[in-house]
Amino acid sequence: MGNFHIHSNSFENNKNLQDQIILFSDYLVKEFGSIRKNNFTITITNNKNKLPHNFPTWATGIAVNNSIFINNTKINTHTHLLKVIRHEISHLYQNKIKNSHTFPGWFKEGMAMALAKEFSIDRRYLVSQALWMNCLLDLNDLDKFSTLNETEINLAYEQSLIAYEKIIKLF
Repeated sequence: MGNFHIHSNSFENNKNLQDQIILFSDYLVKEFGSIRKNNFTITITNNKNKLPHNFPTWATGIAVNNSIFINNTKINTHTHLLKVIRHEISHLYQNKIKNSHTFPGWFKEGMAMALAKEFSIDRRYLVSQALWMNCLLDLNDLDKFSTLNETEINLAYEQSLIAYEKIIKLF
């Protein structure tokens, strides 16, 4: 995918983290095909002023152009950090695919969650609860995650993951 640099007081020289990023980037290329190489940066910060102005309050990380931004105040463990990084690297990869703009937002999010192994029994419960209460979100409404409120966002992500997993299972 390209070379990368980590901007963080805590993780800049973390060899294990760097190795995990390389392994995951190589996996994406091996699994889904090569893309044009672009260098990218990963900014992990506790300082909200170092996050983009459009960073959603509910988000832990976002991918913008060739940059990943992570709000470290929302990171619980090293494993959680790796999942967020994998999720956002998936978006960097997706955005380099020709005609990626034609992929629905729910597909991109579901794929990123699946590749990052972001399974959560608590979020599955949200889907089950929404199903029983007849208030599942329509997949077409999930194309613009930024328009959802904080209550809907976890349900939207989990529905996207389930839809992506179903497609993979069927095909």
